[in-house]
Amino acid sequence: MGQPAPAHNPITVQTVYVQQPVVFYDRPVQMRCPSCNQMIVTRLSYDSGALTWLSCGGLFLLGCIAGCCLIPFCIDALKDVDHTCPNCSALLGSYKRL
Repeated sequence: MGQPAPAHNPITVQTVYVQQPVVFYDRPVQMRCPSCNQMIVTRLSYDSGALTWLSCGGLFLLGCIAGCCLIPFCIDALKDVDHTCPNCSALLGSYKRL
């Protein structure tokens, strides 16, 4: 009654780490940089975007023609925000106002 010995097959276990997606707004974000793998707080830079240009056009149409329609280009709260790593300067994400 020779039953064959059970085969010892090794069990392979794979661990998967799920990282929550980072949501970028107009404030710095603490995160792990995917480029340099360091824990960082993002550095912000501001660029003129759609809201800046629409604000400028709206002021121009309201009669602000003596250069006052350019005021939105001086206000960071109307600009898009780019998040970069302070260590490796990689662009990590952007926040578009519109």
